[in-house]
Amino acid sequence: YTDIRQSVLQSLCGSAETAQRIIASFAANSALGLAGPDGWVAWRGLPAGSPRFGGNLFSNSEVNNMVRIWSLITGAPFPEEEAWAAAVTNFFWARGSRVTSNPELLRAVPRILSHMSWGYFTGSVGQPEHALERLIGTMV
Repeated sequence: YTDIRQSVLQSLCGSAETAQRIIASFAANSALGLAGPDGWVAWRGLPAGSPRFGGNLFSNSEVNNMVRIWSLITGAPFPEEEAWAAAVTNFFWARGSRVTSNPELLRAVPRILSHMSWGYFTGSVGQPEHALERLIGTMV
């Protein structure tokens, strides 16, 4: 997994030019909420051809997990399936205001943390961090 992480990080911030290009994309497109590494951002709905990661990304157990963590964040209706997105590996750039200016998300941090375990276990499913990987991508 170290090679994957290094490749993903390199694609997002491996040079000043890369970082400047991503920052310029946010400046030029106010609707852009998240920028992830090529091949590591997935959608449940459109666009067609989104990576599926073996079909586990939006499996029933992961969707149930998303719903559970969503309820800790907000009382708003759960997003429609076509809007689901995930920044797989949790390496991404996000428009800061979409995260740091979201009072519901900020208030939910202690509740979410109380549901998390210490450490990461390869092959695990249904963990709060998996839900956040999907929900932050969906929210921003």
